[in-house]
Amino acid sequence: MEKKRVFNIPEGGFTVQKTLEFTQLNSSFEAEIYVEKNNKIINAKSILGAMSLLIPSKIGTEFTLIVKGKDAEYTIQKITNFIEKKITTSNLSLWNQEGIENVNTALKESHSRWTLDVQNVAKS
Repeated sequence: MEKKRVFNIPEGGFTVQKTLEFTQLNSSFEAEIYVEKNNKIINAKSILGAMSLLIPSKIGTEFTLIVKGKDAEYTIQKITNFIEKKITTSNLSLWNQEGIENVNTALKESHSRWTLDVQNVAKS
């Protein structure tokens, strides 16, 4: 059985991390999985293929997921859930959460050291 589903590149795009997770998820299925964009088709289990096609794509760019195999319906549903999952601080790793907190702290601390000219530019 073959199933196709059209998606748009989600908010936040496909980062290296999300692309690696995408290919790892796809590799867990027996079905053949492909991504098609602008008449270019890649094996969605291939890290290099997925990175070359998805990472440079802008948010909202349309692509088609093609799944071939007896578990196509199940597979496409699981991949759909992955693609549509929003990245929030609650599902970021602890390392990423600490990184965000450190950046926010650094921004607050550096703001207090800004000269009047820099503050005026930041307000505009």
